[in-house]
Amino acid sequence: MTRALIRWTIREAPHNVRFSAETKPFARELESVFGYEFSVFPIFSTTVPQSYRPWNSRTVDVLFLPQRKTEMDFVARASSLLERNGVSVATALKLETWTRWTNRESLDTPESPTFLPLGAKEYEELLSSSRVVVLPYDKPYFRWGSSGKFNEAIAHGCFPLVPQGTAIASQSSGESALHEFIYPDEESLVEVVTRVLSNPTIADLVPILLTDFL
Repeated sequence: MTRALIRWTIREAPHNVRFSAETKPFARELESVFGYEFSVFPIFSTTVPQSYRPWNSRTVDVLFLPQRKTEMDFVARASSLLERNGVSVATALKLETWTRWTNRESLDTPESPTFLPLGAKEYEELLSSSRVVVLPYDKPYFRWGSSGKFNEAIAHGCFPLVPQGTAIASQSSGESALHEFIYPDEESLVEVVTRVLSNPTIADLVPILLTDFL
């Protein structure tokens, strides 16, 4: 029913109407199904740092930004392994996600997590203090969907990492594969983080900003 409705909408739409999708992979998939060209809707950052903090002056190597309680076991394992490898780690998440995580007592829990949401200045400071941002999203939505936090991380000079098999990495101005690790394999993440931290120029990415459209 949904496909038939989309086909009808495309067929009956005026010539000045254009259709877009949230990510490049989703756009290509829709094109293969409907035989119509879909552009990619730009996911922009509304936050812009007041001053760019150099990579070598940032205090946190890896910032985890989990969304769901199901991601927290991985965050705990990965954080512990990274710290054993001499990598500094921080975690920021919603209080609800933290309290709903039932394995807090049985795993090495992240110390002193930051609870979201934050004010604009505090959120900017959080990102600007970090080198790598890990978005360990396990929600099926992200097979095709985008992430605002991915672009916000780039806007603040961070290098974001996401699970392989999601569409999020296609938002990068660089090579998508460089942003991917195998979820929920913490050793895969450590390998990718080590590679990124050893090459600061990898973070020279171009964000999409709201001001680009004004």
